[in-house]
Amino acid sequence: MNSLEVVGEEQVHGGKPYSIVFDDGPIRKGPQASSQDEIKGDRIEGNIGQGTDDYEFGGTLIEANLPSHASLYVDGQQVDPSALTGADLGGYEPPGSQYQQDNDSPPEPSVPTQDATQPTTTQRPQTTTVGGSGPDTLAWVVALGAIGVAVYMSKQ
Repeated sequence: MNSLEVVGEEQVHGGKPYSIVFDDGPIRKGPQASSQDEIKGDRIEGNIGQGTDDYEFGGTLIEANLPSHASLYVDGQQVDPSALTGADLGGYEPPGSQYQQDNDSPPEPSVPTQDATQPTTTQRPQTTTVGGSGPDTLAWVVALGAIGVAVYMSKQ
């Protein structure tokens, strides 16, 4: 099982809503999750003000929608939710987290590698603004393509 934390950095009366979606595996509330936060199938729905909601999960994290004052951590590593939302990245699966429904034994240790299918992570306590403020993946692809065409044409 992997740990997941939604950390709210400022006091917000009543909290602001967030949702996190997985494609498979179990999800469990941790001791810091609010009783009002809910697990609905492969989705977590909750509210975050100042503080932390924690969970355990097996499987792949595929989408996270957080308010701008909150950060997402998976196994202690900060994850940029905008790298997951709406992108064909295949989600974020922490190294060594291959969940097998028929096998409760822990997975074999693996050496993490830099992979284009995983979002960039940073060590805690660094924070970043999330919730739509990250770069738009399609815009980056188009911009990089235009630069490549310009370089190619300049060499002609």
